[in-house]
Amino acid sequence: MKKLKAFEKALIVSNYHETLKDLGNKKIVFSPVEPTQSNLPNFSNYDPKAKINILEKTNSISLDPSNGLDFINSYIPNILGYDESYLSIKSLKGTVYFTCHCIVRLLPNDFDPICLCTANYFTRAKDTAKKSKVFHYVDADKNQTIDSLFRAKLFEEKKGLLSDHMTNNSILIIDGPLIGSMLGRKTMNLAKELLEKNIITVFVTKNSDSSLLINRLSTGNYNSDLDWASDNLIAGTRSSYMRYFDKNGHQEEIFCYLKSFNNVSPLRVSFISDLLEDRDLINQIMEMLYYLVLDQGTPKDPQIRLISVAEMFAKDILKVSNPYGKVLQLGLVPTINQSRWGIG
Repeated sequence: MKKLKAFEKALIVSNYHETLKDLGNKKIVFSPVEPTQSNLPNFSNYDPKAKINILEKTNSISLDPSNGLDFINSYIPNILGYDESYLSIKSLKGTVYFTCHCIVRLLPNDFDPICLCTANYFTRAKDTAKKSKVFHYVDADKNQTIDSLFRAKLFEEKKGLLSDHMTNNSILIIDGPLIGSMLGRKTMNLAKELLEKNIITVFVTKNSDSSLLINRLSTGNYNSDLDWASDNLIAGTRSSYMRYFDKNGHQEEIFCYLKSFNNVSPLRVSFISDLLEDRDLINQIMEMLYYLVLDQGTPKDPQIRLISVAEMFAKDILKVSNPYGKVLQLGLVPTINQSRWGIG
């Protein structure tokens, strides 16, 4: 397989500086409250009226991490992970979000990141929004909220980064659900668009309130499907593949549960149904995921290694760029203790 060059840019700065400049020029006054740094919730919320089909007869299927490592070695450097982190700061007029998106490519002895930094200000005040082309108006008459517009903008940025910088014939592991969120249909369409370039997307979710499986099994012994998976799987196994479909929303996915360690909640792994045509490849990807969880090294942090590294880069870049410190330097926030953010 042809070796790829490193990403041409390690850091892309979009509207970050322009938004900061306009916040200063328009004298947007922020609240004297510490900013909130976070990732989008790694959580899926599924339609309780949707249906699932169990596609395999065996409930628990063993995974071999050595096979996963062999698969990784055969696919390097075409295995990548994605995650993002954001910092939100509220003002009387609205909220500004500083976001870092990160794709990390796995290399034989290193990680190759590319990150996109953005800044977006959302306000319900139309006159304020008109003051800058990088401010976003939140129209309540269209049932818009600051949170919903931010998530839509976040998805738009994510889609642009993946479309522009993912290489063909790759495997991309994304932190978060395929469906089960307000942007589920758009995410599903993005996965299909990437597949046209032979880019396989795998979605990993840490939390889910789904009860579709236990409802189908008519058991009263479990609180959720994750609870069922935790009880019926042992370390180093996955559940059978299952098909989720929502006829009303036209959303569909294939998913299973992966248990890496005992006494640790399983991961929910999802992908678009088109990929099930190559069952052998999907089985190899599951063993790869199991290896990458073991490579992370600890039951205290049972997540995919590539996702963990992408999250680390995203958070560290936000910390180093110190957007809240820059807002303070513009004189827009009353003085408070900002030592946590490198000020004071």
